[in-house]
Order: sequence, then C-alpha cells, then structure tokens
Amino acid sequence: MAPRTTAVLLEDLCLPAHAAWRDGALWVADTVGGDLLCVDESGAVLRRIAVPGRPGAFGWSADGTLHVVSAGDRRLLAVRGDHTEEVADLWDLSPHDCTGLAFGPNGHAYVANCGFDFTASAEPRSATIVGVDPDGGTWLAATGALLPAELLVPPGSSQLMVVESLGRRITTFEMADDGSLHDPAVWADLQPNVPSGACPDGHHGVWATDPVNKGVMRVIAQVGAVEWISTGDRRAYACALGGEDGNVLFVCTGLTSEPRQAAERRVGRVELAVVDT
Repeated sequence: MAPRTTAVLLEDLCLPAHAAWRDGALWVADTVGGDLLCVDESGAVLRRIAVPGRPGAFGWSADGTLHVVSAGDRRLLAVRGDHTEEVADLWDLSPHDCTGLAFGPNGHAYVANCGFDFTASAEPRSATIVGVDPDGGTWLAATGALLPAELLVPPGSSQLMVVESLGRRITTFEMADDGSLHDPAVWADLQPNVPSGACPDGHHGVWATDPVNKGVMRVIAQVGAVEWISTGDRRAYACALGGEDGNVLFVCTGLTSEPRQAAERRVGRVELAVVDT
C-alpha cells in the first residue's frame, strides 16, 4: 500500500493551488479565496495578503522581492509591505488565467497561462509562456504547452521546467542570457499521471502532485515517477518541501477545483508527509 500524508497543517481554505517554503515559513496561494498566506510550522497564519484578481503562482526575484501573478486580470505584481504594485500587464499575451511563475538567473520572469477555460470544459488549446524583463517589458517566450500548471527553475539551473497537466509530462527549456527560451525537451513522460504542482527535491528530481489520481509522486528525469504518496480521497494540487530539516513535504489538497463549489465548501487544506528525499 502506498504511504499516506500523515497530518493536517492548515484547513478552511477554498482552493490552495500553489505553495513554496522560504525563510522558515510556508507560503500558500488560495486561488479562489483570494489570499496569499504565510504560515509557520504549527499552522499559525503569520501574514495574509489580499490579491486583486485572485492569486495565482508566486515567487521571489533575485533581490528577494515577493511577486505574485494576479490570475484573473493577468498581471504580475510585486508585494511591497501589505500592498501590491503592478510590474507587468500580461493581458495581450495571455489568452486565459495565469497559472505559473518562475524567475530565471538573469532576472527575467516567466508566466504561464491555461490556454483555455478548463473550468468550463472548453475545448483544450495550447498555452503561451510570457517573458517579463526586469524593467517590466513583456514578450512571447514560448508556445505549445498543454495546460502548464507550474513553472520551476531549480536552484543553480539554467533550465525552465514546465509542468504540463494535459501533456502529462514535464518539459524543459534552456534559458539564454537574454531570457529567450530554446531547445525544448521532454524531461519526463508521466502518462498516465496528470501532474499539476511541483517542487525540486534537491537531488535532481522533483515532487509533483496529481489531482486526478490523488497523490504526490517523486519524478526522475527520463525515468518518470519512482515514488508515490496517496492523499486518499482528496485531490492534490500543489506541494513544497520545507521544515527544519527540509524533509517535510507540504501538500495542498481539496475536493473540487470548480470555483463556486470550492468557495462555498471551503474544504481545502495543507497536509504533511515526511519524506526521505
């Protein structure tokens, strides 16, 4: 039997769909509830930032500034104290809600979008990835991703990793000094799994959630899934490694991704599992 997540850290969320560990605390984006939350290892909320247009993915630029994507109105925002300010308008290059954010080593940001309205069961279409210069200029960095739910740049890497839910794979691009993306390659074919959120594991692999099959898998390049943690009857949307020893896997779970139901039921939560890698 596959191991299970073992404890609940945080409850009463709508749809927690992005997570990251930084400076001894866990950050979680409640993409339907409208807040970006920072919590400690006991689950106490240390900070709550309201994001207009719903918070999507978030991350930190090289100077340590927290950025968040306002998913609905397709803007990249910088968090200044308890307020946000616009860095870039992504509307013209992002046909639908923004889903992923990552920063490259030379200060360029990359923002993915859905490509279609998947909550309304629209016909699937490929998505774009928008590049954002340090001065806020935007440009089309890549096309063809199939529902890119997460973007990652592992520490020290020159590769942008794209987690494609409909593609059922993780794809990589090489990042040039000017921010351009080239040499796309399939890093791991994950069929029949459906990856969503992901985080690097520090050992050249990643942990990736699967909301359809309800669990979290550890993935190795060109091999695929090598470990599996079940989330029972709950959908797994995002994950992050953290804790004092770096071996706590925080998993964002829920029972539905339909926005109205998620807002009404508020059954999203963050669960924990202790992992070896």
